[in-house]
Amino acid sequence: MNKLNFSWLALLACPLLLSGNPAGDARSILAQSKVTGGLIVHLGCGTGELLAELGKDKRFLVHGLERDPSKLSAARESIRKNGSYGRVSAEHWIDSTRLPYSDNLVNLLVIEDSGELDDDEILRALRPLGTVLRRTDEGWKATGKEWPEDIDEWTHFMHGPDGNAVSTDKRVGPPRHLQWVGDPKFSRAHEQTASFSVAVTTRGRMFYVLDEAPAVDIRVPSQWSLIARDAFNGVILWKRPMGNWLNQFRRFRAGPANLPFRLVAKEDKVFVTMDFEGPVHMIDAATGKTLKVFEGTEKTKQIIYVDGMLTLLRDDEVGQMSKIDDFRRRGEFMKHHCHLMRVDVESGKKLWETNVDDLVFPCLAQKDGRIFAQTPKRVFAVDYKTGKQDWSMDFTSVLPISGGKIRTGEMQWESPTLVAGDGIIYAADFKKSRAYEAETGKV
Repeated sequence: MNKLNFSWLALLACPLLLSGNPAGDARSILAQSKVTGGLIVHLGCGTGELLAELGKDKRFLVHGLERDPSKLSAARESIRKNGSYGRVSAEHWIDSTRLPYSDNLVNLLVIEDSGELDDDEILRALRPLGTVLRRTDEGWKATGKEWPEDIDEWTHFMHGPDGNAVSTDKRVGPPRHLQWVGDPKFSRAHEQTASFSVAVTTRGRMFYVLDEAPAVDIRVPSQWSLIARDAFNGVILWKRPMGNWLNQFRRFRAGPANLPFRLVAKEDKVFVTMDFEGPVHMIDAATGKTLKVFEGTEKTKQIIYVDGMLTLLRDDEVGQMSKIDDFRRRGEFMKHHCHLMRVDVESGKKLWETNVDDLVFPCLAQKDGRIFAQTPKRVFAVDYKTGKQDWSMDFTSVLPISGGKIRTGEMQWESPTLVAGDGIIYAADFKKSRAYEAETGKV
């Protein structure tokens, strides 16, 4: 476990007094902590004036603990006056040697009365990148908890840019308890379009695309949203309505297979197509505000982000799903016109674009200066800096269609898999797999 700098622990033994301006204290706390949403815990909440002020910001779930039960009635009345009871609450802190929370749960711990807590207990409850704020005569002093090296992130649909869906997380294991539970408890229907499109995580935040329309009737039009939650406690940080994402009447597992590849998150940025045929947006991971819309990126069906650069796969025919369905029913691939692009995130400028007069599956992989792609006829590599082709090798893909599926009209929306390993590229369709040298393409 990563340790905090505990030079401040001697101060925790003394309760710190409130000023006469709870609203100013709340603004100072949020500004200095730089916490933008999640769970706030106030130790020694007293009569609740500061607790209630912290609860005015709807990005937070706020919980107060107080050792003196005689102060709780006043604290709860302060919360009621603000109309935030439920999202904000106060509780008697009976055992002041421990915090009544799961491990790695709290975003911001405001300490005015530390009780009998020790540093290990504070660390246990605080989530990675969380903040402890203590009040001194000079003002609020902040200390942060570092990100542990053994917790991995899942920034792309297939984990990372290389398409290798294997995490390096060393804490993952058999479930032992529930950390949090969030809505919805049920998807809209099993026979139609999945309500949940994709999820990615970075720096303790989880981002996902969800159809929030009522599950009572599949005929109710879809209400697709991009939602951000704190990954450690489940608090919703923000949500954005999507545009024309996908028709809810498509058959279960009838595609399109590119939906999960349209959302990427890394550190403080989220990249997503807010509309099925719309351009790529860059969104602030903390607030949900749009930072930039990249011109010329319409009809993007896969996003890769590495070191300030976007690699995009665009498809001119991506919206022609009825025609694609007709071809897939016959076990055939429709003719597509695709484009590989590299975009500088800071400037928004397109650095290069390579046209591919064929269907490129949404399984791009990027590693060691090359971008690897697959079509129904070949696997090929392009130079990451120039967009020029390095090599191309034959690979004829076959859809796993059967006579029964042709008769029932079930669409074939499966997509091949491409993984960039250490010096080796692994390509697989629905019948076979092959390995290629990453540098030369040799089988």
